[in-house]
Amino acid sequence: MIRQRLWPFVVLACASLGCSGGGSAGGRPGGTGGQRSDDGAIERGGSGGGGESDGAGGGGTAGRTGDDVVADLGVGDVASGAGGASGEVGGSDLAVETAAPSTCPAGATLCEDFEGYADGATSLAPKWETYTLSAAIKVDGSKPHAGSRALHLTTQAGASHFADIIKQSQDGSAVLPKAHFGRVMLWTATVPPDAHWGINHAAGPTATDRRMQLKYSHGGQFGKLFAGYSQRQRPVNPDGTFPPRGGGVEPGDPPTTVDCYKRAAVAVLPLRKWVCWEWKFDANASETHLWVDSNPITDLDAVGRGTGCVAPLPGDTAWQGPVLFNKLILGFDQYQDAPAQEVWMDDLVIGPDRVGCP
Repeated sequence: MIRQRLWPFVVLACASLGCSGGGSAGGRPGGTGGQRSDDGAIERGGSGGGGESDGAGGGGTAGRTGDDVVADLGVGDVASGAGGASGEVGGSDLAVETAAPSTCPAGATLCEDFEGYADGATSLAPKWETYTLSAAIKVDGSKPHAGSRALHLTTQAGASHFADIIKQSQDGSAVLPKAHFGRVMLWTATVPPDAHWGINHAAGPTATDRRMQLKYSHGGQFGKLFAGYSQRQRPVNPDGTFPPRGGGVEPGDPPTTVDCYKRAAVAVLPLRKWVCWEWKFDANASETHLWVDSNPITDLDAVGRGTGCVAPLPGDTAWQGPVLFNKLILGFDQYQDAPAQEVWMDDLVIGPDRVGCP
């Protein structure tokens, strides 16, 4: 487990020096027709559907407590099976932020235990951008996994609410390996009963379009776990830089053009306890995988494609990987109408190798 105070960060080039540290969706099955709901894995007006949305589709307006979800869904038993201001995309060398040698597992690209921030801190600069929309982020000691602090996220009731920390490059350089594993400890009070929600996302451009964002993600919908894939043009500031955004869009942003998913049959997120949330994104092989408390969620394994897409795209649309990952998003996003949410995160590790649970 990572747990000691962060030291000043040193930027290294993995390709030349190496990175040192110390140290498997939405939409009801068989859905057809309905209203498109970009980035929300939901369609209404037909028999169901899928995708990843900012609220155009409907979700449950009344929430349930964690105990209700436990009773209804069997929570606690996770089932397996069931670039820059202008110009071209930058080079492939990966700039890595790493701490003192004993802070991270050997070879890790990025580690965060939130111990290096003041209690109550709402800015995590310069390591992270924070992004909130009808939501709040702070580091505090209310529920650390270990040590004295964790990241505390809250969202208000409603749709298109985002509480995220973001690492993105403005020059087209990579912030994550093209094939990488991630792990974060996660404590969640409730989950929306119907709306799509997201936890971890990684995205990057195509070889010819720096604004195009090809994104992999994990979260849940309809009470089950979920793997997602989307494509959209990123919004751009007047100076050519990218503004922070979470997993979805704000009003006025370019719409999602590809919105696909794969949904677990029975696997759910355990609530009101610390959960080890692990993932793998591989842009080379166009595949994603998820583990919860070391259990593989095998019916979320997406290799090349998922099981459905928001109309009019066919369900077997290919999940094309980006040429590199220049954006990481971690937090809690709720895309359709949902109750207020509260989440804690701690002990993040991302790198080329799976590190397992603490």
